[in-house]
Amino acid sequence: MANDVKKDITFEERQLIEKYLNEGLSIHKIGRLINRSISTVCVEIRKNCEEDGSYISEKAHEKKYKRMQNRNNVPTVYLLNKKLEMMNEHLNIILETLQKIQEKI
Repeated sequence: MANDVKKDITFEERQLIEKYLNEGLSIHKIGRLINRSISTVCVEIRKNCEEDGSYISEKAHEKKYKRMQNRNNVPTVYLLNKKLEMMNEHLNIILETLQKIQEKI
């Protein structure tokens, strides 16, 4: 079923987790939709949720890399590259949204 050989959860997967949680989907259903095990989704939410129990994909992504930096002494360049990657993904989403709006005009 789910492929846990994958690397870390991507920012896009975190966005989907946030979206599906906000829609009220179960952990099991979310795991199936993003092709991850229930355990992987549960661990992701548990480790990266906010104090109030909410899950915000941007903050979850930042928490993950902060933990990596603390645990593995990840070089700052690596973290900057990840931050740039996340910003690039955000820009792509914004561009796609703008294109859709332009098409409707």
